[in-house]
Amino acid sequence: MNIIISGRHTAVPEEVQEYVHKKLGRLDRYLQNIVDAKVEISRENSRSGGEQHVVQMTLTTKRALLRGEERSNSVHAA
Repeated sequence: MNIIISGRHTAVPEEVQEYVHKKLGRLDRYLQNIVDAKVEISRENSRSGGEQHVVQMTLTTKRALLRGEERSNSVHAA
């Protein structure tokens, strides 16, 4: 599986990259035919005045395209 991690308006630390690789490595148990995994991490200002981290993930398999997005105050929770 080819994993591409990018950051939009933010730099992605090595610690977060290792965390993403660890979590995506577990998906091979459930979906053996994953070709690509693209993860985009960005920061946005929320209405409450704080920052939110947005993580978008796109998985490309041989038969389907799976997308997901999550927002949280921390990168690990998102």
